[in-house]
Amino acid sequence: MADTKAANQSEKANKNEKVGAVVSNKMAKTIVVVVTRRVPHPLYKRIVTKRKKFYAHDEEGRANVGDVVRIIECRPMSKLKRWRLGEVVRKAVQVTTDLSSIGIEAGTEKLVSKKKGRGARRLRPAYGETLMIGMRTILEVADNSGARRLQCILPRGGDLGLRAGLGDVITASVKEAAPDSAIKKGKVVRCVVVRMRKETRRKDGTYIRFDSNAAVLISDVGEPIGTRVFGPVARELREKKYMKIVSLAPEVI
Repeated sequence: MADTKAANQSEKANKNEKVGAVVSNKMAKTIVVVVTRRVPHPLYKRIVTKRKKFYAHDEEGRANVGDVVRIIECRPMSKLKRWRLGEVVRKAVQVTTDLSSIGIEAGTEKLVSKKKGRGARRLRPAYGETLMIGMRTILEVADNSGARRLQCILPRGGDLGLRAGLGDVITASVKEAAPDSAIKKGKVVRCVVVRMRKETRRKDGTYIRFDSNAAVLISDVGEPIGTRVFGPVARELREKKYMKIVSLAPEVI
C-alpha cells in the first residue's frame, strides 16, 4: 500500500508544469495560456523571446485575462487540450467604473464596444501590444466639457503609429454632445486617453483595465477644457505630466 502511494506521488511529481499569462477565456471551461521563454538562438547565440500557446482546462472558471497561472499536463481532454489549470499565481488588476455617475446608461458601452467593422479587424494589434485605441474607436467623455461621445481619428505624434494607449493624445470627432454645449457634433477635438478597456501591462508586472474607453478633452497647450473629471483615471497621466487632470480626478489608480 505504501509502495502504491509513493508511486502515485512520484508520478504526480514528474508531470510537466508551466507558468504563463492568460490571453483568452472566451471558450467554455477553457483558457488560452501563453508561455514566454528567453533562450539563446541556435545559430547567432543571442537571447531571443519565444512564445507558445497552450489550451488548458478550467473547470471552475477561476482564471481571467491577464492572470498569471500555473498549468499542469494531464490526459487529452479534446483535440487541443492537454493541460489543466493548477493554480492562479497572480491576479490581474481590474477596475470597475460606475457609468451612472457620469450620466451614461448601463449597457450602452457594451453595445458600442462590441461594434466591429472591417477597419477594426484590419487594425487589430499583434500579441504583446497593450495599446488598443485606434481609428474609429468609440470613447466616452470623462469631463463636463459638453461632449458625450467621441470617435478616434488618429493618435497624435508619429512615434505612436496607428494606436494609442493610456496617457496618449489623440484627435477625435465629436459624435454626441449636449444640446446647450459650446462643443457641437462633428467638431474635431484633441483629447487624452484616461481609461481603456484593453488590459495594460505596467513596469512592475501588474495589469490594469477599465470597463470603458474614456478620454478628457484638452486645449492646444495640454490643459483640460472642462472643470470636472468623472470617474477614476490611470496613473500613467501623472508620468506624462497631465497634473491638472490628475488633480481634478476623484481617484487615480
